[in-house]
Amino acid sequence: MIIQSYADFKIKRRLFFAISIVLIWNLSFLGLVTKAQAVEKNSIKKLTVINVSSEGKPSYAIYWPQNMGNIALERATDGQSFQTIVTLAQNFYLDQSVESGKYYSYRIQNEIASDVNELSGLPTISDIQIDSGTSTESESSLIVFFSTDKLAKVQVLYGESASYDKSTELDNNLNQSHTILLDKLVPGKSYHIKVRAIDKTGQLIAESADQTSQTDPAPASISLLEIIIKALGNAFSGLQDWINK
Repeated sequence: MIIQSYADFKIKRRLFFAISIVLIWNLSFLGLVTKAQAVEKNSIKKLTVINVSSEGKPSYAIYWPQNMGNIALERATDGQSFQTIVTLAQNFYLDQSVESGKYYSYRIQNEIASDVNELSGLPTISDIQIDSGTSTESESSLIVFFSTDKLAKVQVLYGESASYDKSTELDNNLNQSHTILLDKLVPGKSYHIKVRAIDKTGQLIAESADQTSQTDPAPASISLLEIIIKALGNAFSGLQDWINK
């Protein structure tokens, strides 16, 4: 009987020990989960930067989904050397203390974001093609075709020398394929041409290398006497054909 009681005691002790281990493990696990949830709650899930610049007034809007109380917003121009620019409680900030022509990255905790958009930024000009337009005795024209990898406003500088003493009006339509007409040119003249592309904010400007193209010569002029003689010749030729029939 004593042996049986002792055996039961050993079983109960082992069971108690096992239950204790399970309880301790569960409590520890719950603590870790709670800590993980707390960390997640206090972590930035997504940082968004939007370029809201208007021409001559660069600015960026920075936003993150959750309000985390007082938190430091940092900024860098090289993507690495971040410095705190403001500490704020709301989850939105409009940064207007930026300069034209620079790229900015922002950081909150370990989350970094910048205004990286495949259709924004410094344009790259390519596929320049210059075709002849129409020509009269007094005027001629050229048509300039080209592409930009970003959305861009465009303008063409041109002249009889590389000083480009003339330019077209700035086309403010944001496109990637561009066609510009150069009219009122001198027939049979060589022109220097340069393409200019400006990003959507008006801050970043790209220019092509110098291009040269020549307008078509003026069509050969015919005097009034030559016109009359040609018309009479056609008339007599027609009359002769009629007589021969």
